[in-house]
Amino acid sequence: MLLRIILGEDNIKKVHLDKLPDTIEDFCDFLKTELGLSGEIIIQHQDPDFNMELYNLNSMLDLPRDKATLKDEPLVADVLKRWPALYFVRQLEYEFARLTAVNLRETLITGIDKYLDRFLELFRAKRAIPGLSSLIRQLDNSDNSTHFKRAILLLGLPHFLRDDCSSFVKTVEATDDEKSMTKGIKVGLLILKDGEDIIDVSVVLEESVILKDLGDIPTAMAQCSWGFFTV
Repeated sequence: MLLRIILGEDNIKKVHLDKLPDTIEDFCDFLKTELGLSGEIIIQHQDPDFNMELYNLNSMLDLPRDKATLKDEPLVADVLKRWPALYFVRQLEYEFARLTAVNLRETLITGIDKYLDRFLELFRAKRAIPGLSSLIRQLDNSDNSTHFKRAILLLGLPHFLRDDCSSFVKTVEATDDEKSMTKGIKVGLLILKDGEDIIDVSVVLEESVILKDLGDIPTAMAQCSWGFFTV
């Protein structure tokens, strides 16, 4: 079998394989040995059922028997170790603006402010919904600033829509272990609290904290939207 392996935009390899391994794990081990790769990798393949677009390889049965084009995608944790500057707030916002011609944070804040008061009125009217009552209570006991209202809107919206956001927004205590904090989060927010006080808000991608010390939930949500854009 002939494999075309895309390691990067200017780094494409050709690999001959007599027989496909039985499992993806064995296939990854073969490619790492053959190509001198290290760390965990994700393999993508061109799927003929979807116009030859790249999709994650979930089964060896998905590959054709004669030849295939594969792409090696390193895990976020490995990318973060090699190029930490990729995950600075300014760098992410610059890349997002370059690709979409949209200011990431300003666009989100403008959209929030447009519907802010109306949604908070709806939250008060539906405060019996589990999760909303505690948020409204925090709002009533706050300085009523626009900054805090934005955070309440973003945190309350999933409850208002009766949507389970536990895999996207996770609140943990400062004493928790970081690995347990991020477990199960593909892309989302990690809110670190000490009692009722929010200490930090981080962005998590593939169970790795890529941005921390963001200061507030709206800023973190804007950066998290870039995470959705990339996965």
